Amino acid sequence: MDRDDFITATVLSIYYHRGKLGAAYYSEQTAVAYILHDLSEDFEFRMLDSLLRQVCPTVVLASKAQDITLLTFLNHLCNGGDDKMSCDVDKSASTGTSEKNGTSNSRDGSGEVTGNEKRGGNKEECKSDEEDDLGFRLCALHLMPEVAYDFDGAKRRIAALFESIALNGEQNSLKLAFRIDITSTCMVRAFGALLKYLDAVRLGVEFEDYNVKTPIIRIKTFTIEHMLEMHETTFSALCIFQKQAHPSASTASTSQSGREGISLFRMCNRCCSRPGKVLLRRWFERPTMDCDVLKNRLNAVEFFVQECNLDAANFARKRLKRICSPKGILKRAQGGQLTVNDWRKLYLTCRSAIEISEYIKLRELKFDLLTDDLKCIDEDVVRLAAVIAEIVNFEEADAENRFVVNQGVDHHLDERMPLNFISFMFFCNTNFIANPTCRRCF
Repeated sequence: MDRDDFITATVLSIYYHRGKLGAAYYSEQTAVAYILHDLSEDFEFRMLDSLLRQVCPTVVLASKAQDITLLTFLNHLCNGGDDKMSCDVDKSASTGTSEKNGTSNSRDGSGEVTGNEKRGGNKEECKSDEEDDLGFRLCALHLMPEVAYDFDGAKRRIAALFESIALNGEQNSLKLAFRIDITSTCMVRAFGALLKYLDAVRLGVEFEDYNVKTPIIRIKTFTIEHMLEMHETTFSALCIFQKQAHPSASTASTSQSGREGISLFRMCNRCCSRPGKVLLRRWFERPTMDCDVLKNRLNAVEFFVQECNLDAANFARKRLKRICSPKGILKRAQGGQLTVNDWRKLYLTCRSAIEISEYIKLRELKFDLLTDDLKCIDEDVVRLAAVIAEIVNFEEADAENRFVVNQGVDHHLDERMPLNFISFMFFCNTNFIANPTCRRCF
């Protein structure tokens, strides 16, 4: 049997915190660890989806304390929507691995960090969409406790890879700082959890002595395919982003203590909605090298800056102003804590998106940039907007500052309306109180 007939393990560890995604994975075939520096990620997890398709892991490690949306996304991709999740660190995760020949069986501190790899070190790439789906079905989602992703513990485990007896503690710390970017906290946490998992399952050295650890002969950095990696100092040096102190004393020493200064992002930001501003910022933070994506963006900009298309630009701008992010609204809806303002924002968001979609179809405009987004505006969005408009009485809700249902929706509620109640009381008093000197007050 050839060596290629064995299934070699590829263990991927991820950590997501405050809109930043860090990852690290280990390839048993090459005994090389790959690290991905922190990058911006949204609640749709597009970067995570690209990462999984690029690495094609056999085991995915995540923290139990991660956001439920992320865990649901991983469960859908790894297990095909099943509810089966591995929650304990055991040796069953190393099933299907092969023995390695010609590699070192100990971590002697000679780990080497090399330059960027465009597609990482996993040579067993998916050859087709069918094989891509098969790889996801074979992928196992493994949940680890949050303590495994502790920053200080992860830093100590990473430092052990580079420690040397001939150097003191300060020199070893400097050696670690030169080889690993400690400022990428999510990457450090993910890498530390990966090392802890490898020590627990003893991947590739199951039949060796207990003191022999999983071999790591080299550490490399990699990036998402078609994405250019840039450091924060590069963004600041090129004036792409420029953070300056906020002049207001009330916001000092808070998360909003800084604001965007004179930068390229501020000059290009003409977005009239918060989701648009967030999306534009992600485009700047994650520069792409995909020529097709860049051409689609430039074609859209070229269309809207032309004078003959000012009516289309004004139409879209007026509707985009009323669009908000539905993530917080949907979260409050699950807890039954929606306010009148939430219902209004949700209705205006759906209605504005529908109007923009119908306008594009009516004028037969073709934007490759919006192809995937327009597919999301389906019958469910139209039905949601119609149901909200049919049920909620926004005028009365604003006057009474509470949720008010339109008349004709439920006859039981119509009978309990204040106007009907007052008419009913007046009718009762008129018929049953015969004393003409009695006054009625409501």
